[in-house]
Amino acid sequence: MSGDVEAFGRDLNEALDRLIRRSGLPRVHQRLNATAGVSLDRSSYWLASWLTDAESLRLSDLAEVLHTDLSTVSRQVQAAERAGLVERRPDPSDGRASRVHLTAGGRDALERLRAVQRAEILAAIADWLPEDQERFAELMRRFALSFLAWAVDGFSARPGG
Repeated sequence: MSGDVEAFGRDLNEALDRLIRRSGLPRVHQRLNATAGVSLDRSSYWLASWLTDAESLRLSDLAEVLHTDLSTVSRQVQAAERAGLVERRPDPSDGRASRVHLTAGGRDALERLRAVQRAEILAAIADWLPEDQERFAELMRRFALSFLAWAVDGFSARPGG
């Protein structure tokens, strides 16, 4: 591997690392909440995001996708229930179990927060040429697909990997 490729990889890694670490800071989440006019803590944000994608999940499934233990996710769901963001309903396939669903209020809070996120993303690239914006979006989609294939599905993006 040439030094240029290694330096390029290092630059990409450092930029992504800074972006991920800093976008996850509590003050960033607080600013998004304030701008959106919602009160959605970070664990409720992730619960709501997964429930939007899946419609409903058992606690054990939430624990798996959130990479946490059942007792932690149970406490997070209880807090989200008290806030009116989620509700539990009986699992139609197993009467002993329940499924967690996003409420209309939870869906609204998540959408308002995501609308602010989208606006901030667009503001960050507002002075770019339109073709650069489109190319960036295309490359981000491709990167996300390849990275998630590795991170979630275990498939390597490396040739022969």
